[in-house]
Amino acid sequence: MSVSRGQLNKAYVSAINFLDQRDINPAIIDVANDTNFLDTMRLFGRTKVAKMANYHTWVNTDMFPTITAGVTTGSGSTIVTTALTAGNLFLRPGDLVSLPNEGVAYVYSLSTSSGIDTLTLHSVNTDGLTLVSGNSLQYAGNVVGEESDQVTNRNYDVVKYFNLIQAFREIDSHTDIQGMTPVETTYNGSNLYTMYEHAIKIQALKASIDIAMIQGRQSVSQFGDASPALVDAAGKPLQTTMGLNQYTTTYGVAAALATPGTLVTSDMDNLAVSLNAVKAPADYMGYASDAAKRVYDTYFKNLGSSGLYSGRLNIDGKEIDLTIDGYKYGSRTYELVPMRVFDHPKVLSASIKKSIYWIPKGKVPVKGGGAEPRIQIRYLKHGFAAGNEMIGESMSGALAPTPNGTVNNWAMHWTTYQGLECLGVQHFVKQTVVA
Repeated sequence: MSVSRGQLNKAYVSAINFLDQRDINPAIIDVANDTNFLDTMRLFGRTKVAKMANYHTWVNTDMFPTITAGVTTGSGSTIVTTALTAGNLFLRPGDLVSLPNEGVAYVYSLSTSSGIDTLTLHSVNTDGLTLVSGNSLQYAGNVVGEESDQVTNRNYDVVKYFNLIQAFREIDSHTDIQGMTPVETTYNGSNLYTMYEHAIKIQALKASIDIAMIQGRQSVSQFGDASPALVDAAGKPLQTTMGLNQYTTTYGVAAALATPGTLVTSDMDNLAVSLNAVKAPADYMGYASDAAKRVYDTYFKNLGSSGLYSGRLNIDGKEIDLTIDGYKYGSRTYELVPMRVFDHPKVLSASIKKSIYWIPKGKVPVKGGGAEPRIQIRYLKHGFAAGNEMIGESMSGALAPTPNGTVNNWAMHWTTYQGLECLGVQHFVKQTVVA
């Protein structure tokens, strides 16, 4: 230690390493502000155990399909012959059909060749039947005569939909020295950085699941494939789940504002028409980014008191402390649900962030009685001794509560097996809102 002459000033003291105290806020400020789609599903009880690594649902086909006329002769008379376009194999002799001019015709006879039905139609009154190629026919019931014989049997098939469970893992590991070395920051009252790292790794795992549930694409391979197309570096099979975006773009309704970035009344009319076309229900929630929601805010707030209403999100009688804006238009109610992950600058595609995903709020009815949630997380029960119902925990290392191995570290491992399930996706809408 040296001795010197002169006045004691701040520069003298600050030159001595570590002598000055430091003014440090021990709290770790959370600027990431990432909320979880997964947590929202859990709050509403929208989780369900899966028995296998894939899960299947069956959907009934439309009872009354679209019927399109092809080459037609006799239009304007009381008897018309028309060959329907390919795939129109619904009608049978004895059925009634309505025509574009509101005339009603009786299917007098029918013949089929190479998958094409040719009908002979008789007017049920003296009105002429106006029908040309490309016109649509609507089923109008059926009629039989006195002492009638049986009608031709119809078969109504069902369509199978399926999705896959995806396996997720995360790890938090620290060495012996770092595990006992305090830092200036605190987390939950502890000044060990390992406590913060532990928490952030769990958040990272949930964020990975969120991204998959929204943007995931179903893999062509499955765990049970004899020769899987998708494998890891060790040659083990992989499978990925179909997320909300793929569900909706594959099976649902595609909609877009006529002028992206500007909502007008005709856009709302077009959405309503599209929903009516698929016989959609009356109550909808729209998962939206901030950018997409602002487009709706701008339109409705210009309407004054007739615009948006605010409230708490309620699904199946359960409320979540999430303020939403909603509006009524026509026979439907629409509620906009802010989805913070849609605003993340580094994840999810631009197409997803520019869109609102309109999803029916209630459950979808099941033939024969009952109902199922429209959207939920499916998961396999893990075989780990610790963790919660959906996420399994295991530990390794010589510093673990139950020492495992000889290396002086402690690692926490999390594993979960989850997938998204959407039912009645024909009623879902991806509406492009932002330019």
